Amino acid sequence: MCFRQAAREKSTNFWAATLADAWRACLEADLAAFPKLAGLSQTSEDPALLDWVRGLWARTLREAGRVRDALDVAGQHPGFWTSLERALALKALGRERAARKALPPRPSSREEQLYWHATRYRVLRRRADLDAILRLTTGGARTLPALVPLSELTARRSDLARWYPIEEGLRSGRRAAVLARLEEVPPLDIRVLGGVQVWRGTEPLHLSETAQALVVLMALRLDREAICEALWPDSSAARARNRLHVHLHYLRRALEPWGVPTYLGPRGLQRVRVDLWELEDALHRRDAEAVYRLYREPLAPGVDLPVVDEARWQLQHRVVSLLYWAGLRDETHLEAYLRRVLDLAPWHTGAAAALARWLAAHGREAEARRVQVQAERE
Repeated sequence: MCFRQAAREKSTNFWAATLADAWRACLEADLAAFPKLAGLSQTSEDPALLDWVRGLWARTLREAGRVRDALDVAGQHPGFWTSLERALALKALGRERAARKALPPRPSSREEQLYWHATRYRVLRRRADLDAILRLTTGGARTLPALVPLSELTARRSDLARWYPIEEGLRSGRRAAVLARLEEVPPLDIRVLGGVQVWRGTEPLHLSETAQALVVLMALRLDREAICEALWPDSSAARARNRLHVHLHYLRRALEPWGVPTYLGPRGLQRVRVDLWELEDALHRRDAEAVYRLYREPLAPGVDLPVVDEARWQLQHRVVSLLYWAGLRDETHLEAYLRRVLDLAPWHTGAAAALARWLAAHGREAEARRVQVQAERE
C-alpha cells in the first residue's frame, strides 16, 4: 500500500526512497539511520510519511530490546503506525490497560487492517483477531510469521507453527511446534576438535563443564556404563547411574527444550554432526587430504579425564601416521603433510629426514638445514 500511495504523491521519488530506506534500516536493525530519516520526513511536512518512519524506528528499537526508547519515539508523533508500536511497547512493559487504550481505531485499508488485527491479537490475545488475519489475504497462515511471533500464538493453535521457520519453532520451545516438523529439525553440530562447541542450527549452546564432558564422552561413542566409570570412578555403580541420569536430564533440557527426544536417544547421540566422526571416517578411508583439513588439536581441550587423554593420544598417533605415509607417497602434498606431522610430533625423525631431503632436492638447502637442526633439538 505504501508504494501505491507513493505513486500518487507529487514527490514520488522522495516519498518512496525515504520509506524504502526506513524499511531497509528496520530489516537490518540499523538504528543509526533513523534520526536522519525521521528528520527528512519531518521536513517533508507529510504526516503519513513521518508516521511510517517513526513507527519503523520504534519497531526496530522494540525488537532490539529497547522498549522504553521505542515508547518514547512512538509517542512523539501520534499516528496509526506509531500507535500500533506504542501499544506493543506498553504490552512488553506489562502495562496491559495502557496498551489496550493505545490501540487505534479500525482502519479502512486492508493492509492496515492486517497489521491492526495482528497488534490487537498480540495485545488482547483474542481469537477473532487471529481469524481475521487468516482470512484477510489469499496467503492465509503464510503471512503469520511476518505479523505475530510464534511464541505469542496461543498453544491451542500450534497447528499454525508449520508456517514459521523451523529455527523459530525450536526457539519457542513448544513441544507441538517441534513434534509436527521433527523431520525438519537441523542436526546438532558438535565440535570437539580444537575446542568443545555445540551448535543448534545457528545458535551456540552454553553448557556446563559436566554437560560438555558428557557430550565429549558420547562423541567418543562410550556407552552409559563406561561414561559412569569415566566421570565417577570412585562411586558405586548404582550411585554413578543415578548421577548420570540427573545430568542427562539437564543436558536434555539444554539440547531439547521442546521436550521431544531429538538428539539424545537410548544409545547416545542421534541426529548430530560430529567433527570427530567425520575425521574418523576420513582416517578409515585413508583420505589424507580430508584428515589434513579436518584435524584440529587437541581433542576436547579442558576435559581432563583419563579416557579422553587416551583418546587424544591415539587420535594424534593415527593422524600423524596417516599423514606421514601419505606424504611419502604423494610428492604434491609432501611438504604440507610432513610439516603438519612435525607440528604435531616435532620428534618424528622420519618426517624430518624426508622433508629435509625433499627441500634439498628442490634447491632449498637453508630450509632443509633448519628442519634438521630443529629435529636434532627435539
